[in-house]
Amino acid sequence: MELIRKSNLPLYVQIRNQLKQKIMNGEFKPLDFIPTEQELCEDFGVSLITVRQALKDLVNEGLLCRVPRRGTYVTEFNSKEIKQKRIGIIMRSAKPSESFFLTETLRGVENANDGCQVILAGTATDSAQFIKILEKADVDGLLLVALDPILGRRGSAVLKDMIKMPFALLYTHIYEPDIYTVFTDLRRSTAEVTDHLVGLGHTRIAFINGMEASQGDMERLEGYRLSLEKHGIRFDESLVLWDQYDTNNTSVAVDQLLKLTGPPTAIIASEDETAVEAIKTLKVHGLSVPKDMAVVGHNDSYVAKMMNPQITTVSEPLFETGRRATWLLRNLMDGLEAEEHQIILPTKLVVRESCGAGLGAVTV
Repeated sequence: MELIRKSNLPLYVQIRNQLKQKIMNGEFKPLDFIPTEQELCEDFGVSLITVRQALKDLVNEGLLCRVPRRGTYVTEFNSKEIKQKRIGIIMRSAKPSESFFLTETLRGVENANDGCQVILAGTATDSAQFIKILEKADVDGLLLVALDPILGRRGSAVLKDMIKMPFALLYTHIYEPDIYTVFTDLRRSTAEVTDHLVGLGHTRIAFINGMEASQGDMERLEGYRLSLEKHGIRFDESLVLWDQYDTNNTSVAVDQLLKLTGPPTAIIASEDETAVEAIKTLKVHGLSVPKDMAVVGHNDSYVAKMMNPQITTVSEPLFETGRRATWLLRNLMDGLEAEEHQIILPTKLVVRESCGAGLGAVTV
């Protein structure tokens, strides 16, 4: 059983929540004796005082009963009388190419929910739909996933004006002291990819990005520009195209790049699925990857390993993003102030075949 030692959520509260989850989902059934205090101390790696405080809370909630010299068992409680906290998720309507990104993130959320019921409150395609979902959300806290293209530049003001419950953002690049958000360092990761390609001798590097309305994707673009500037390479707007995370648009973008008077020798894609579509389109044009064109993706999804050639990509901690954001929200739901308002997680460059480096899978 795992606890987050650096969390502001006290250890006894984390233990209480994990035990409550096991009771609510039926892993510990009514009249079952739970592990002894000593066993719980060993399982969680905590003191007897910490375990006893967690058990005391559950006894007070009516979920457990303690019998001297026998142990602690689950009561025959009425589940309808036990109010289970609810976490609602509102996310941007996803394209098929984003399925891996969302699946891994939601796995992290489920890992850290600690007894809360997690529900999908809705998916939004625009701000009006987001507001409509928000008004109907009957939850105790909200996780808002990848909504920055919808919220726009006034995103933080919209959130603070409309949301009257604890909330945390995922993959939304807002740097304000009263907004809690978890995201990855896309500027640094894209700069690192560009550096890598320049190091392989490329100077005409195209970038197929996602959405201009996404602050995260604008961070990617800034990383790309900064890397080119560092290496003394002129930024060329004709080499930057936007596919809105739609692989049909990706194919069109590759066609457009190949028609340029000075076509690129390398392509950076904002997602692995985008990279896959780019490679397929290049093959239609009779071009080989990486011999004729280097291609790099992002996310290190399963398709990056399955593709021939295997795709050089960026490993993004999607599971950990979901997990950390959920713990952050749980702190807020329990009335605890989090020390960090913006948690920025690092990424790793994974070098495979598609960039032409001639390596197996190497994490940089």
